[in-house]
Amino acid sequence: MAEATVRWARQGDIPDMLRLWKLLASYEGNPPDVVSVSEAQVRRDGFGAERRFECLLAEQDGAVVGLAAFTCAYSTWSGQSGMFVHDLILQEEVRGAHLGQHLMAALAAVARKRGWQRIDLNVRPWNPARRFYERLPMRHRDDLLIYSMDAGAIHALAADVGPIAH
Repeated sequence: MAEATVRWARQGDIPDMLRLWKLLASYEGNPPDVVSVSEAQVRRDGFGAERRFECLLAEQDGAVVGLAAFTCAYSTWSGQSGMFVHDLILQEEVRGAHLGQHLMAALAAVARKRGWQRIDLNVRPWNPARRFYERLPMRHRDDLLIYSMDAGAIHALAADVGPIAH
């Protein structure tokens, strides 16, 4: 197996990014079309003037075989920034070849360079990648549960709120 490299994603990589996100959706038991983000949205949000996420890619033999998409997080308790990894994906045929380690090390280098104090991510309870994260200096937190609100619930909850004063 050839040596892998990790690099920043570029706009020309958007089709590979979408392919890998659909691969992740399938891996998690969803139809690939659950990934509804468009190339234009990825271009705007990942490469535009007001980026909402950043992405590193793993390449092997010139082909994109993995990615790590992340955002900045902020702790109001400590006053420190950190990283939230939204997706860490590797094509099945390259899993176990230390590419995940390379991506996580690159994420750690980005966090260190920016002065970020922690890296957080979510993983499904059944996902065997949990063992990989546990081999890193990451720990499972029993003290938090994840809650989320979809667009319909947001609209319903916000429906009766007037303008918010400055």
